[in-house]
Order: sequence, then C-alpha cells, then structure tokens
Amino acid sequence: MDGYEKDKGLWIPVVPVSSKYEFATISPERALVPVDFNKRAIVLSCKTVEKKKRTGFWKKLRQIPREKLIKAMIVIEVIAILLTVIGIYWGFNVESAINRSRMTAKKYAIVFAKNTVLFDDGSETTKASAGKAVMNVKMKHIRDLAAKLEYIPEEENVDGDIENTETYKTVQGAYSWSGSVLSRSVGTVTGPNGRETYYNLNMSGVVDIMRNKGNTDTYWVRSDGCKMLGNYIMVAANMDVYPRGSIVRSSRGLAIVCDTGGFARSNPNQLDIAVDW
Repeated sequence: MDGYEKDKGLWIPVVPVSSKYEFATISPERALVPVDFNKRAIVLSCKTVEKKKRTGFWKKLRQIPREKLIKAMIVIEVIAILLTVIGIYWGFNVESAINRSRMTAKKYAIVFAKNTVLFDDGSETTKASAGKAVMNVKMKHIRDLAAKLEYIPEEENVDGDIENTETYKTVQGAYSWSGSVLSRSVGTVTGPNGRETYYNLNMSGVVDIMRNKGNTDTYWVRSDGCKMLGNYIMVAANMDVYPRGSIVRSSRGLAIVCDTGGFARSNPNQLDIAVDW
C-alpha cells in the first residue's frame, strides 16, 4: 500500500521525506499505533528540521568588507611586482655568467690556437713549458708515493737507460741517508734498518722468481755497481720481516726485497745488497 509500511502484521502510515527536509521526528505520545522506538524508528508525522544551507566561497568572499579586500589586493600586487623584479635580476645575472663563461672559453681557445697555455693565475707559457708543468705534478705524486715506500714501476719506453729517467731519479730522490754507506771497501755498515752487507751472485734465478710473482721491471746494473730491478736496488732479507717485493730503505737508496739467505735466522733485520763488486 502506498504511503504505508508493514510492521508486525500492521500497516502503519509513513510520512515521505521531501528533498527540502533532512529528517522528521515524532514523540511516542503522538504515535498513531504502538511503536518500539528502541528497535525501529518509523517516521509518521512531526515537526521538520530544515537542512542547513551551504554557503560557497564566493558568498563568503562577498561578506568580507571592501576595505579589507582592497588592502589584500594591494599586498598581492606588491608581492607580484617584487617577484618580477627578482626574476629579472636573477635572469640578468645568469645571462651575464653565461656570457663570461663564453668569453673565458673563447680566450682559452685563442690562447691554445696561439700555441700557448693560460694558467689560472693569468700567466701564459708555451706548450713545452705547460708539458713540463704537468710532468712536475706527476713527479711530485711519484715522489710522495716513493717516500711512503710504495712500489713505483719503471718508466716505459726507456730503451734500457733507466738510470737517466725522470721516474727513477724521482723515486731514488725521495729518500736520502746521512749515515755510513756500504761500499766495496766498507763491507759492513749499520744502515737505516740495521746491519748491511753485500753479495755478488748470478741473479737470473732471483729474477725468474720475481717474474713469477708478477714483476716485469728490467734487470740492470747501476753505475755504482748495485744490481737493480727497475727503479730499486735488489736486496736479500728475512722474508718474515720484509716479504718478497717489499720496498725498504738502505744506505745506498731505496731497495726491493727479492732474495733471502742464512743470515736472516741470526739477524732478522739485516739486508744483504746485491752488487757486481
């Protein structure tokens, strides 16, 4: 039945709710039939509660006093002008920086084209001098490593003349000794690590061992008679103290441990320097 709702076998009139109203209420005393309001709420007839009318943003805006709106608009315009000025200033600085970079690059290009090099301090030099400057930086790096007893391989493409290469001179120049120096006439000295002696044997077997360990430096004899492997004097030592391939100081310069001997048992710090005397 239209307008009624069945409840426990009874048809009860129901008041439809229109879109204008949100809900309706009724008190138990005014109900037309007995109703259990704890179990079910049935809308019959009642006073109505009108929906709250929503107000939009623009309506709220229209409610703001005109004087406040004018002040807010002035503040917004001032901020916009400031942002525009900042943007123009920043853009001008960026463009100036780009132009300066272009001019610098152009200057460098012109300098190189004229066969010169421009350094950061504004000084100019020839390419030959620039190459020398680069070499000086490289040699300083090698000297620092050599002073820390780090291994430096021989210079490439030297045609066997290692003693006159810049790398060899730099490595051996990274260390100096002011004490007694081992020589043919002075066969035993106290060097930077302790007792030093010398021996003169065929080194081919020792060189082969070093090759098997990965060393590819040239075997040669220095002008003072020291037997060399690359940039270093060949020495024998106690390999428990100085493992094979270690770089050590000696009275005759920086050396590389390639060999050992019976002396190592009685004097673990002794070095036996390989010579051709």
